[in-house]
Amino acid sequence: MSHRIIFDTDSSVFNDDAAALAMLLQRRDLVEILGITVVAGNHTVAQGSEYMLHLLELMHSEDVPLFLGTDAPLVNTPERVAQQEKQWGSISFKGAFKSATKTMPPFGGQFASTRPQPIDATSFIIDSIDQYPNEITIVAVGPMTNLATAFHRRP
Repeated sequence: MSHRIIFDTDSSVFNDDAAALAMLLQRRDLVEILGITVVAGNHTVAQGSEYMLHLLELMHSEDVPLFLGTDAPLVNTPERVAQQEKQWGSISFKGAFKSATKTMPPFGGQFASTRPQPIDATSFIIDSIDQYPNEITIVAVGPMTNLATAFHRRP
């Protein structure tokens, strides 16, 4: 039996998250990737999703569903970041807070033809755990906002 996983990411261009997913996609004989959930972090959810969808197409893994997750942190805000900068000095990387508002196509200049699933990441996480109790590993390689939202919705 393969290990069932949900891959939760705040993906960027081919970063550590994408490299980890590419390695998992190479071993589908050992892991069953139930889905990819994208959370705001390095980029907005929309931009991170485009990078992940592009990777899925490059890896010929369009059958792996992708779900859009939480698009903002639960606690941190751009205003809070501004206050922290006043207190401690410039913060060089602000991730999704500093990302462009317009979603850009990944390298290659075109958007992936594969699109995100219609249900949100939190619902997907909860539904998957209900379907496979005690059988799922969540590989959380980004901010854990999607997980926190799932735990809040279903303690």
